[in-house]
Amino acid sequence: MESLIKPSLATKYGLCLASLATVLLELMLTRIFSASAGYHFAFMIVSMTMFGMTLGALVTWVKRNHDANQVEAQLKSNGLYFAISILISYCLQIQVSNYLNAIGPMVWITVTFLLYSCPFYFSGRVISLCLTRFQEVGKLYAFDLIGAAISCPLVAFGLLYVDAPTLLTSASVIASIAMICFAYKKNASTNRNLFIL
Repeated sequence: MESLIKPSLATKYGLCLASLATVLLELMLTRIFSASAGYHFAFMIVSMTMFGMTLGALVTWVKRNHDANQVEAQLKSNGLYFAISILISYCLQIQVSNYLNAIGPMVWITVTFLLYSCPFYFSGRVISLCLTRFQEVGKLYAFDLIGAAISCPLVAFGLLYVDAPTLLTSASVIASIAMICFAYKKNASTNRNLFIL
């Protein structure tokens, strides 16, 4: 039987923030696409999310590794790629949209689909690693759901003060903080002081 790693509180918070950033990104893309490309394109966001996260989960399953150091390294790297890919995908998609007339709608849809699938791929890797390589899956899943739930009122209140692209880029900041949580080294005494449950 494969041994599972005991998750630190920092890992739980990292999962919560990664989940928050994922749903926040999905909601903001839905908002942006429904306003800029037509409401029917907003449904494509669900497909991009499912495609990217499923691909990430499949890669995690194929590359099964239960060594604690390897898993922590994968969490840190995929968390970092998740944060960076949000910004890169957004900037590249704006450039692609500038050439919509030249490339045509089918190429635009394909490129947009693939671009925005990238952040969800890395998100899927992070969430799958947390839920399959650690003990206390029930508690980890609770942190996952809490993060996803927080994103909904965050969007509702956030849009009162900032526009959708600004809120979308804040998902990258949240994903970066999640990566910092994954990088946090376990120390029993400081863990209790810095991360209060």
